[in-house]
Amino acid sequence: MIRFLTFIMFVGLLLTVVGLGLVLFYDLTPQYGVTGMMIQAALITVGSLMFLPTKIYLMFWKMNQSKN
Repeated sequence: MIRFLTFIMFVGLLLTVVGLGLVLFYDLTPQYGVTGMMIQAALITVGSLMFLPTKIYLMFWKMNQSKN
């Protein structure tokens, strides 16, 4: 379970970085218009939704492990 959550966390981080890279270094707006902006926003959103909750869960799990 912990390996799966760690994998999901890194995939989320990768999606977020790819989305931010598209925003900063590659302008999709002239080619795709609003659809390009939606792709960038979707990558960042999905990546953040995958990254943050798993990170919080793993932090609480490690805190409980240290108490025991």
